[in-house]
Amino acid sequence: MDEVIYFVLQKGVEDNKAAAQKLSELLSNVGVSCEIKDDVVLRIVLDTEQFQNVTKRKAGQKKKITGFKNVMPETFLKEYEEKGVGFLAEKYNISKRTAYRRVAQAKAYPGEVYWYRYDEHGNLR
Repeated sequence: MDEVIYFVLQKGVEDNKAAAQKLSELLSNVGVSCEIKDDVVLRIVLDTEQFQNVTKRKAGQKKKITGFKNVMPETFLKEYEEKGVGFLAEKYNISKRTAYRRVAQAKAYPGEVYWYRYDEHGNLR
């Protein structure tokens, strides 16, 4: 649901429209848009759903990897040997560094069905 706020501006100020446009551009990522009506009223529209998504906790954090958890380490290692790290990073939407870490983990525990099952000391997590 959108929330609308109105402000009355000074008449005759030429910079009002430019300022409203710049304000709208700056705040568009958080769900706020601005426009001037009848040269004297600044109308601010707040998209509450988008605003809450941006301002809630962990708003800047990257999204969790969804498809990566479903791949077995054995398959991941096989794809690495056939197509390389760049392919893995692009396919699973992870960084090359993360792909290298997963390759090392898959090599350290051959035949393992799940990721993160054991730590570096061989203890079950």
